[in-house]
Amino acid sequence: MADYSNTSSATKEITQYLNVNNAKLLALGLVLAFVMYHGILHYKYGNDSCKWLMSEGRFPGSDSWQPYGCMMHKYSKADARTCMHYVSYWGGHNHIAFIGDSRIRQLYHELVNLVSEGQEDSSQEKAHHDLHFKDNKINIKIDFLWHPMVNASMYDVYYKWLKSDQPGARPNVVITGSASWAIKIFNGSASALKNFQSNLTFTREMYQKLKDSTRVVWMLQDPVDEEKLSEDRKMITNEQIDKYNKMAITVLSSSAATIWSSSRLVAQGLKKEEPTSDGLHLQKKSLEIDIQMLMNMYCNNEMNYNDGTCCNTPERATTLQIITAVAFLVCMCISVGLILYRRRVPRNGNKARTENGSRNGQTAQQKDYNESFYEIITSLAKLGLIMSYFYLCDR
Repeated sequence: MADYSNTSSATKEITQYLNVNNAKLLALGLVLAFVMYHGILHYKYGNDSCKWLMSEGRFPGSDSWQPYGCMMHKYSKADARTCMHYVSYWGGHNHIAFIGDSRIRQLYHELVNLVSEGQEDSSQEKAHHDLHFKDNKINIKIDFLWHPMVNASMYDVYYKWLKSDQPGARPNVVITGSASWAIKIFNGSASALKNFQSNLTFTREMYQKLKDSTRVVWMLQDPVDEEKLSEDRKMITNEQIDKYNKMAITVLSSSAATIWSSSRLVAQGLKKEEPTSDGLHLQKKSLEIDIQMLMNMYCNNEMNYNDGTCCNTPERATTLQIITAVAFLVCMCISVGLILYRRRVPRNGNKARTENGSRNGQTAQQKDYNESFYEIITSLAKLGLIMSYFYLCDR
């Protein structure tokens, strides 16, 4: 009998805590926690999913790259050409330029192979020369400009674009990067790094002046495999690469240029799985992922994917959404006021009774009305809180 009594009391104690009201409080607490969590993330990292794409990510599997905070669409040849068609159809032009050394040239070849109808043959091309690709069917022009070091000749390229009045002369996107040649020619000297800093600071002004028409992407240098480097490249160490990358980040962090650091993470992640052949240049898989990132940056906003893809600008809030948000906010404010009022004013059940029954009936009716009003307002406030969480997640 005693055991039954203990079991019964334990059951009552459990059911005292496991009820609908406590479940509602728990759900409300979780929603508040998620709202705060996502709010902090947006405050810390910003709302630009393109910035997330180009800066952070990881390998959830051996063959896939997952950017931070958004999804990366995999572009096939047909998808890539469709994107270029869309840009051209809406009156735009597709002009993408690569400026740099042989590492940047690898990206040029990979992009050309993705968007062209055939396969490009690069075996007959001359080293250390400019390259050009054009396809009038999809209105695209892709240039590679051989400028392995940040110097006056690289500055002149941007200056000519700035002064050009010809339609379509300025590229939509410029992908550039530099370090290995400066390290090689000057044998990793400190003066070369200082010269790199001053020249990049000087060139940075062009990025700012071109920002309304051209997006400049500065690609950080990928690590090298020092053991596989040839004798004339032995001075290109990862220590030197890191120094140049840090200098580029310092100079460009507050500029109009986009710093592309996720490509370096890809190269580091595939270093063992897909080792480089000469210690310097990237292998096929790394190049494919890099180009997919560039395509996502360039095309996602044109393709209107609705699956949380990166670089997909959220639709602007409509008038109806703004009015609804204001109404929910008013309900939240009233709800907070009512809760504070009910806690502050003591409930006294032994107040002096009214003299007649009709007045007493009116008080009971008023009490029911107040309770109904309280329930409606607090329920709407909770709904508004949940909807604000959904809206924040959708941003």
